Amino acid sequence: MWLPIGLCKSHKSGLTLVELLLAVSLFAALMGAVAGLVIAAARAQASWGRSVEPSQQMERAFMHLQRDVEAAQPLFAIPCVLSPDGQRLELARVMPHAAAPGWVKVVYRFVPDEAGTTLVREEFAWGALDGEPQRSETLAMLEQGVFAFGRLASDGTLEWATDWQGDGSGTPMVPQMLKMDWTLPSVGAQPPLSLSRAFRHPAGALPTMETP
Repeated sequence: MWLPIGLCKSHKSGLTLVELLLAVSLFAALMGAVAGLVIAAARAQASWGRSVEPSQQMERAFMHLQRDVEAAQPLFAIPCVLSPDGQRLELARVMPHAAAPGWVKVVYRFVPDEAGTTLVREEFAWGALDGEPQRSETLAMLEQGVFAFGRLASDGTLEWATDWQGDGSGTPMVPQMLKMDWTLPSVGAQPPLSLSRAFRHPAGALPTMETP
C-alpha cells in the first residue's frame, strides 16, 4: 500500500528531529561531566596551592635564619639571647647597609594573634637598639613555633632547651646548635604539619648540663 507523499515527508522529518534532540542531550550531558571535572580539578589545585604556600614561606624563613646564625658574632653589647619561652631570638651580625657594612641586631619573634602566629624578622641598627627596627619583615604564618638551643646531657646525648643567655662564664657567646620548631596550619581536611630544622654556628658554644 502506498502512503501519500506528504505523510512520508512528515515521518522522515520527525525521525530527524528526535535524533537531533538525542544528540543535543548527549552533548549537554558530556559538557556537564567535563565542567564538573574542571571544577573539581580547580578546587584541588587551589587546595594544593594553599598547602604549598606555607611550605615556601617556611623554606624562605629557614634560609634567612641559616644565614643569620652562620654570620652571628659574640659581642658584649649585643649578646645572643634566647627568651625563656623560646619565642624570641636575638643575635648580632654584620649587614651591608647603605654604602658601608655595619653591626646590627637581628631579632626573630613569634607573634601570636587571633589568626595564629606570625614569624617576624627585624633588624636594629647599632646605636638604636631600643628604637624602631631598621627593617621588619613577616616571614611566615603558622600555628605555633619555638626556638631552642642544643646542649649536652651528662651522658653525652644532645638535648634542646630555651633561655640562652651566653655560655655561663660571663662572656656572651652564640650557641653552636640552634633549632626552630613550628607547626603549619591545617589546610582543608589535612591535619597540621609539624616541622623542625637545626642550624649550626661553627664557632658557637655547646654547653654541658651540670649534674645536680
